Amino acid sequence: MTLEASVEYRVAPYSVVPRPGTPAGTQKRQEFIARVLDICGQTEIFWLPLLTDTTGSTDVSRNARVFTWDATIAAQLTNQGSGVSVSLNGTADEADTPDVAALSFGDSAVDTPFSIIAWVNQTATTGIKAIFSKFDAAGTLREYQLVLDAAEKLNLTLYDESADAYIGRLYNTALGTGSVLMVAGTYNGSGGPGGIVLYSAAAVIDDTDYTSGTYVAMENLATVGRIFSSGSGTPVEFFSGSGLCVLVVARALSADEMWELKAAGNAFWGLTL
Repeated sequence: MTLEASVEYRVAPYSVVPRPGTPAGTQKRQEFIARVLDICGQTEIFWLPLLTDTTGSTDVSRNARVFTWDATIAAQLTNQGSGVSVSLNGTADEADTPDVAALSFGDSAVDTPFSIIAWVNQTATTGIKAIFSKFDAAGTLREYQLVLDAAEKLNLTLYDESADAYIGRLYNTALGTGSVLMVAGTYNGSGGPGGIVLYSAAAVIDDTDYTSGTYVAMENLATVGRIFSSGSGTPVEFFSGSGLCVLVVARALSADEMWELKAAGNAFWGLTL
């Protein structure tokens, strides 16, 4: 056996996860971004934190949307595999990006498809934990939101403001706490709850309609986009736990595409979902 073969044999069983901020970690991040964009297509939001984030985070979609935090998150950032996790206290931590037409998926007459995908780690609370929202209940500027409710149940709700009606789908079982989850909600634009699908770790989980009134379509309203809270002026429904990534995509992803995203996330963050 040659020396080269001997060395390869001895080191091959071992691996080191490239840490964020290192050249190898940065390469892993860029590979993850490229893979996700290839799977998703038209991506309106791709929030993926950096260790250097403070009071703002710039998303890595082609839109480069800026999310403004309520305060600096510098002390809340930790390594997660080759990525970064942001701890969220459930009382104030949240970020928002300005209202733009591309984040609305209804024109009061018809809806268009979209998906929300997120990697989060939730803490059990007695309140709603918003993941992504364009939804201001206090100001009656409601469009849509993906949340984990007070019982840790996943829910995607779409609101027709002029009709004071909504459609949604709920997974009527609590999701786990204390470990990273990959959760998602997709909508095909059909105008009914049957067009909504919920996922956990790329498996379809929605089992309950969540509706009220006669829904026609969402409306393009002046509500900011928020990660980890809802509302437009004063935020509410803060997320408790931690966040790794949030995606908003302008089409309804398939189950196979969810599986591909799960695999990409497992490799990037060192998960086994």
